[in-house]
Amino acid sequence: MQDEQVRPDCLIVLETLGVRSTAAILGICAIRFNIDDATIPHEEFSIAIDPDSNSMAGRTMETSAMQWWAERPDISEVFGRDGSTLHTGLEQLHDFFGDSEHLWTTAGGYEVAILCDAFNHYGIRTPWPYWEVTCGRTLCNLAAWISRGQSAPSAYGNSLVETARLRLVLIRAAYKILKDRKAPLNGGKKEIYG
Repeated sequence: MQDEQVRPDCLIVLETLGVRSTAAILGICAIRFNIDDATIPHEEFSIAIDPDSNSMAGRTMETSAMQWWAERPDISEVFGRDGSTLHTGLEQLHDFFGDSEHLWTTAGGYEVAILCDAFNHYGIRTPWPYWEVTCGRTLCNLAAWISRGQSAPSAYGNSLVETARLRLVLIRAAYKILKDRKAPLNGGKKEIYG
């Protein structure tokens, strides 16, 4: 019997001007990867989004996010670059996600809420099923707590792509810690729920 090809997971990291579902999206980065095998090459997608296209789509900008960006040394890189329209960026992300099996985020549900709202605005089907979304930050915090009783480290790079790559390294490390555990997290029960 031939082995089925493993469908890749996909990590998505956003640059936004807020955390509400209507937040303006300045950049999208996605990495398709195999969670179990870091030796398998991964694919990357990254796109800058034109701030004006966010305004035309009714996306919002929060003062606190603007202040956060103003304190970043790379602000000119984020705001000074030419970008695609939000609609084009979302279509390309949809195509890139492709046959990925599972979506990973790094900031709780806010990235999913923002993307779902934006996809909905343009009538684009969300490419992942809602039950196939995992928060990488939660996974990293759980692994850090189990292994050292500490919080997981934060990962910010000098660019959106570098940040996504650093977060993928943390997610893989946390996954390995939990996968290699001798005792199951659910106390040995076959099912956690039900």
